Amino acid sequence: MNNERNFGLDLIRFIAIILVVIVHSSFFLNQNFINSIYIIDGVDLFFVLSGFLIGKIIINNIIVKNKIEFKDVKSFLIRRWLRTIPNYVLFLIINIVLIYFNLIDGFLNKYLITYFIFFQNLYKPYDFLFWESWSLCVEEWFYLTFPILIYIINKFNKNNLKLTFIFSIFIFITIPLLLRISKIEYNINHSHFDLFFRKIVILRLDTIGFGILGAYFSHYYKQILFNNKLIFLVIGLFGILYLNYSKFPIEFEETFKFSLSSFFIVLLFPYFENISKNNPLNKPITFISKISFSIYLIHMPLLKLFSKINIYSNNYYYILMYLTFIVSLLILSYICFRYYESYFLKLRDRFFKKIDN
Repeated sequence: MNNERNFGLDLIRFIAIILVVIVHSSFFLNQNFINSIYIIDGVDLFFVLSGFLIGKIIINNIIVKNKIEFKDVKSFLIRRWLRTIPNYVLFLIINIVLIYFNLIDGFLNKYLITYFIFFQNLYKPYDFLFWESWSLCVEEWFYLTFPILIYIINKFNKNNLKLTFIFSIFIFITIPLLLRISKIEYNINHSHFDLFFRKIVILRLDTIGFGILGAYFSHYYKQILFNNKLIFLVIGLFGILYLNYSKFPIEFEETFKFSLSSFFIVLLFPYFENISKNNPLNKPITFISKISFSIYLIHMPLLKLFSKINIYSNNYYYILMYLTFIVSLLILSYICFRYYESYFLKLRDRFFKKIDN
């Protein structure tokens, strides 16, 4: 399996999950340290990477054939769902149980059903349950709508599937931006911004769309990107730092900043995609990358459980607790990946044509 993986993309996934875990576990750590490393949103990294990988799958297996059939869409969706939904449902149930027995905070009410159909944050803020599910909801809606959009548009433009693909990317990049512009709020606090803009599906699909755009250029302009990968890396890093450390009007924060951040992240990919895997960090980074989905789903409820027993305040205690949390997180994530997630991945590869990894 390692031979099929791209180490540079695994490295991006590794960085993303590390950032997410560190930021969410901030009560263990010094806030100045958190602020110093938070130069990029780990979830946005995941979004762009997901779009990049999905784009490559669609290009290599559908676009280059210049033909799309419903069976292609069905195979793509089933494979993505077998990759994501089993874990999602498992941890949705775990969160419900933990909340029911008052082991972690959260609300169980009439809106609970929306979590089972990925409607919890489709167009409005979600209730405080299964906190990390907001990003999974964004991804699931993209998985569903993007290939279906290509399929539908192709019915009217059967002669040029590549053009259909480009037009579909344009739709997913522009419509969420226009929706954000239409929703500008001038007096808004951080929590309101986070719930009403950052975590709404229809306002964030463009982040994954930029990943798809990156996959398009990676496929059709591979040599140009490779020859200029250092230039793109510098521009991307400078852009990310500028967006993070500069002060902007709230209207910009709510609208164009999301788009520009995604664009600058994509510029990093030509460099990372071509990093050699022949280095001593290959195995640990690849390992964390493999279990990153389980880490993402486990870390929040585990953090909440640890916060319940956080009764001392000296630094040595915090260090010990944090190390215990990290070790527990890695062990539980590996167990989940090895004995649960892998089962569905093997099931997927057994019964459905392998078009991704």
